[in-house]
Amino acid sequence: MDTSSACGGSFGGVFERGISQYPNIGDAVHLTTEHDLERIYKPAKVGQISIGSLSSAENIPAKISLNELVTRHSAILGSTGSGKSTSVASLLRSIAEGEPYGLYLNARIVLLDIHGEYSKALFDIARVFSVDPRLGEQQLNIPFWALEFSHLMEFLLGGVNDAQEIPFIEKVLELKTASFDREKYAGIARASITVDTPIPFSLAQLWYDLIDEEVKTVTGQARDEPALEAAGNPNDLTLPRYTPHAIGAKGPYINPRARGVRRQLDTLRSRLLDRRYDFLLHPSGWEPSLAGKTERDLDALLAGWLGTDKPITYWIFRQRQVLFLIFWWVLF
Repeated sequence: MDTSSACGGSFGGVFERGISQYPNIGDAVHLTTEHDLERIYKPAKVGQISIGSLSSAENIPAKISLNELVTRHSAILGSTGSGKSTSVASLLRSIAEGEPYGLYLNARIVLLDIHGEYSKALFDIARVFSVDPRLGEQQLNIPFWALEFSHLMEFLLGGVNDAQEIPFIEKVLELKTASFDREKYAGIARASITVDTPIPFSLAQLWYDLIDEEVKTVTGQARDEPALEAAGNPNDLTLPRYTPHAIGAKGPYINPRARGVRRQLDTLRSRLLDRRYDFLLHPSGWEPSLAGKTERDLDALLAGWLGTDKPITYWIFRQRQVLFLIFWWVLF
């Protein structure tokens, strides 16, 4: 047996949601005509966009409220091949191109994708940035130093406990403060600087300063004289070399100030050498020098993303782990 429920009625020729009087048993049932559907779906309202047409009346547009769409979490679900990507592309195009009752020609949409499946569908209205650019795509650069510290460290170090995180917090804060003292970035007060403040700093310098304490051996009665043989180089991530520690009273001795983060620093070095992450850890134009100086600032980055003639900024990723990191940056 089929069932139905009432959702509204026509009052003065205008459809209104809500029921003031329910039908009685035995009342006549009438088929919904196209004229009835027009009363329900066709009235123009500011803030609506057309996303297609009704399946039962193809000349009547199906509309949704853009404000309610973008201020809520939404999902398009379906099995493989059911048209999820096509639906998303159609929805984005509807927002970008506008319609007579609600022009959104100045809307800016940021699309994150790990498959690159929207390139052909949106090529004419999207500026495409990719971690591995191909024909018609631009290089995606996202400065690591603008990301939230905790998520960045989780990616770079592979996880640390509270005690192991302390030296990284101290060193990042030191490097960011030193960078601020040299450059005097507008809009930032020195006293308000934290590890999350978007100030450039060098990951290579961070690695070198901390790894030096981990591999250092010392001599002297106070065990404070470095037994250095070769200084190493942060630019090419070369380790400093010290005389190996010896067992006995003569030394050299293991550095008593080592923080026990050698494994995490090795992971950081591996990330810095991995060319897949160049767009994030070596962003062209936004990669800090050892002193924390960059060629370009964030205003140029945002202008490149949102100040173009295209309404959609389309980022193509191919690393899920990094996508999660960037998602949190965009969200907050």
